[in-house]
Amino acid sequence: MQETLRDMTGMNVAVTGATGLLGGYLVRALLQRGAHPIAVVRDTSLVSPLVNAGVEVRHAELDDVEALAKAFVGADCVIGNAALVSLRPHPFSRYLAANVDGTIHVIEAMRAAQVSRGIHISTV
Repeated sequence: MQETLRDMTGMNVAVTGATGLLGGYLVRALLQRGAHPIAVVRDTSLVSPLVNAGVEVRHAELDDVEALAKAFVGADCVIGNAALVSLRPHPFSRYLAANVDGTIHVIEAMRAAQVSRGIHISTV
């Protein structure tokens, strides 16, 4: 069975967590469909593969609504994919800050940047 890919040519799609495992797949799928992915990342040392693939990279932390809003400017959609996932134990407060508060901040930043479409991916 052949998959029909939706043509997303001209769509600007911001992806948080783009340097992670799932984020990398999301960005590649967006490129295959003709979209313009915008990788919103906290660690710019991991962006070389994205840049080499022609992905625009913008820096923002999940705890900084203003920086997230700036990173989302011009996006037609935001895929909220960033999260704290680890096999090593961390204080529960770190998980809450990234996975709960971070999600709230992404939504607040979408409102500030006037992005009306979003997809939330959860690890919980």
